[in-house]
Amino acid sequence: MTQGVRRDTSATAENRRTVIACSSGDLYVAMSYNDTYRDLLLDKGVDASGRALSAVFDAFHQAAVRDRGCRTG
Repeated sequence: MTQGVRRDTSATAENRRTVIACSSGDLYVAMSYNDTYRDLLLDKGVDASGRALSAVFDAFHQAAVRDRGCRTG
């Protein structure tokens, strides 16, 4: 599964999912946003919504890296 995610550049470019290399193996990280939450963000505009969703994913991703002792990149 992680091999497929690494090849799916459209999903990873949109900050919906990624793979983190960990000492115990690859860790798949993904988020599925609640439609109500997304709609509230869209009320602020498409650009603001995109930035907010990316920020949420980035924070989640970094928390997973710290929690699992993994490395990025």
